[in-house]
Amino acid sequence: MKNNRIGFTLLEVLLVVSIVGLLSSAVFINISLQIKKSHDAKRKTDVHELQVALETYYTDQGYYPSGLPPAGQPLTSPDGQTVYLSRIQKDPMEKDPLLYVYNATPSSMPISYDICAFKLESIPDDRTPGKDESFCLTNRQ
Repeated sequence: MKNNRIGFTLLEVLLVVSIVGLLSSAVFINISLQIKKSHDAKRKTDVHELQVALETYYTDQGYYPSGLPPAGQPLTSPDGQTVYLSRIQKDPMEKDPLLYVYNATPSSMPISYDICAFKLESIPDDRTPGKDESFCLTNRQ
């Protein structure tokens, strides 16, 4: 008897579709995690760049700025003649400009500061109590 089988059975097609679905979802999850990690790396780089600019500002002025200009604006000396950072960065997701926080103390002629990038994305879901979702740099003693 001759086997005139043309095409695939329903079971074979379902099996192939299932395997392709599993593989594509694994790839999607990995790509999504890598994008989150790249956003967090950008946030940390932004905070480091700001720290370098603030230290240069302090070297020239003898104090830190009491506040930072809005995102997109340069960090300059009080007289506007020296540019310490060409522009204050905003969060890579651009959803919330307040994710970068700068606190200087005391309020007039500050001598210390904290800079934080909040809401890091690549924190694992199994967060332990007390695990922070932020990256902060400070010069407080």
